Amino acid sequence: CFAELQNLNEAKRHYDLALKRAETESKRDETYYHGILITITYNVARLHEDFREHDKAEVLYKNILRQHPNYIDCYLRLGCMARDREQIYEASDWFHEALQIDQ
Repeated sequence: CFAELQNLNEAKRHYDLALKRAETESKRDETYYHGILITITYNVARLHEDFREHDKAEVLYKNILRQHPNYIDCYLRLGCMARDREQIYEASDWFHEALQIDQ
């Protein structure tokens, strides 16, 4: 649907602006803005999923996990993307990783 695509493009524009702003502001308060950058990056990855740019989303999720290995939502999204590709064993591995965090 054109309206949905237009909204996704508008969302991408806003996320790009937010990322640039947070990167600039992080020079003044790295601790505070680091968390904001991670959250925005996660949301950009979700947006890539909506655009069917799964490779880009996967890279962002894995980058987040390198810095924050307890970010459960990234494991779940990677699992869902693998499931949607019908890669059930890979999906199971990602979901298993997510479950290990809570234990």
